[in-house]
Amino acid sequence: MINQSKRTLLLVISYCLLLGIMLSSSGCSTTYQPSGWTGGYTDRQLGPGAWHISFQGNPNRDASWVRSAAMYRAAEIAERAGYPSFQVNLESTYVTNRAYVNFTNLVSWKADVHMKGLRSPQEGCPGRPAGCKVYGTKEALADYGKIVGQ
Repeated sequence: MINQSKRTLLLVISYCLLLGIMLSSSGCSTTYQPSGWTGGYTDRQLGPGAWHISFQGNPNRDASWVRSAAMYRAAEIAERAGYPSFQVNLESTYVTNRAYVNFTNLVSWKADVHMKGLRSPQEGCPGRPAGCKVYGTKEALADYGKIVGQ
């Protein structure tokens, strides 16, 4: 049977290890990558030429960077599928996690984008619904690539 002092020591060591893991992972900024330990993108095809893209950041990335990473992924998909343009039908960036550590508000952002590949910019956003925007694939790759380091 473990005596009280050994039990206390094991508990302290466990808390220190957990704190070390949390601190070491919080120091890593999310890079542009598939979803992993520090965040990243996921995507799924919704139908012919249509995809849903998500990008999860960590507390070291702001909302603007996370949105740019999701838009860069949309442009990558459009390029891979052979679309010179794409439209974004719906996009949102929102807080997914919030923690207070040492009087600091740590916020993690997530961006969701619904996009559709276009053979020409003129076929995008029929009826011009609110929130719909057309992007040139090459331009989006260049513009968002600069922001996310690609």
